[in-house]
Amino acid sequence: SSKGKWEYRELFLQRHLRRAARVITGTVVGKNELISFYRLPKNRIAILPHPTPAFALKEYNVDKVNIMNKFGLNSGFLLYPAQFWAHKNHINILLALASLQKQGETVPDVAFVGSDKGNKEYVMKKAAELGITHKIHCLGFVSVEDLIGLYKSADALLYASFSGPENLPPLEAFALSCPVITSDFEGAREQMGECALYFDPHQPESLADAIK
Repeated sequence: SSKGKWEYRELFLQRHLRRAARVITGTVVGKNELISFYRLPKNRIAILPHPTPAFALKEYNVDKVNIMNKFGLNSGFLLYPAQFWAHKNHINILLALASLQKQGETVPDVAFVGSDKGNKEYVMKKAAELGITHKIHCLGFVSVEDLIGLYKSADALLYASFSGPENLPPLEAFALSCPVITSDFEGAREQMGECALYFDPHQPESLADAIK
């Protein structure tokens, strides 16, 4: 909502969606939201599921040991490629790891990939308070080659965002043979079906159970 961005987007959508000959969305959930929020006629909305990014559909040979050594990761790590925005829910990942540690369970390393959008300092401060800083690896922005290596080397993608389902990481993970643990947000099951392990993004214990 800073600098009037929300207002700008809302005015833009209200003005142009109703004038469009067709509006394309990726899911039935998206279609229903367009009908509900913008009063669009059903017959002017087309559903086109988001395609998997082309880079993830190629064949790769990855040296997993080299990737883990490069980024200081232990085997069994989880990957979360997301910018440090609050709605990406890094905090509940930390709380889930702390819960596992308290239970005496194995606590995996987690690799955060993405740039700081204002929330990274808070996330790392919270990790220190919970005593799990040694499990958190902030890799920043990485090359596509390294991202592929991380997907291929991780035990799972951990996708904790509060919103979706037009998110690319789960699609990339599927294509690169990386298991997916994901938030059960609106439309998640429509996009991912029975191919992912779901958790309640508001409940760290739910995520802890999914990791176990």
